[in-house]
Amino acid sequence: MNPTIALTAPAAGSFLLAGSSVMLSASAMAVAPATIASVAFYVNGVLLSTVTAAPYQYAWTQPSGGAYSLTAMATDSVGNATTAGLSVTLIGLRADFPEFSSTQSYPDSTINYWLNVAGLMLNQSRWGTMLNTGIELYAAHNIVLEAQAAMTTAVGGIPGVSKGPVSGESIDKGSVSYDSVTASEAGAGNWNLTTYGARFIRLARMFGAGGIQVGIGYNPNPLNAGAWSGPDCTPGFTNFGS
Repeated sequence: MNPTIALTAPAAGSFLLAGSSVMLSASAMAVAPATIASVAFYVNGVLLSTVTAAPYQYAWTQPSGGAYSLTAMATDSVGNATTAGLSVTLIGLRADFPEFSSTQSYPDSTINYWLNVAGLMLNQSRWGTMLNTGIELYAAHNIVLEAQAAMTTAVGGIPGVSKGPVSGESIDKGSVSYDSVTASEAGAGNWNLTTYGARFIRLARMFGAGGIQVGIGYNPNPLNAGAWSGPDCTPGFTNFGS
């Protein structure tokens, strides 16, 4: 009988940072008396590595963004083989926004987290070819807020305190002020805390891109399973720009 295999990492459908190390992991089991001879990892059908002993892992680095098909093939000691696959999308945020190039200030783990959140939140069928741009702006907004929280914590402050855009502030004998009107988007709420967030909302509004509760409230409507009626509405959610 053929062995069994499963790709355990990364998660299927993940949105990850291009250029960072992505750990490919698989679990494999042979049917006795056979044993697992090897697990081979492929990307878009091209062999990356063959691992002959557990744990079956390979650190894959791909500098280019795009959609990739990952496959793991387990081969047992009598030559039977089984494959398992999944797809991921790599996002070139550091290349497109070089201001985030510092891995110390902006760790891969933080960027990967927010890229994946953005990829799950945004409606691909609505964003189309602009999806990656939307994901990057969504992630950049939250990455900046994370960095601000970390800086606040480092000096003994309380992270996560929202003060809004600065319109005027006195510091000893000096002062600082910003034009918070032109830098913000009306009705965008906390998205105005960063320029990336304001740009994200502006882009989303430009073509009515859908998302899951991105910056606007939940509209209870008991006559339609909790959502306002409309061709793009999912019960329980409200669609941005609809």
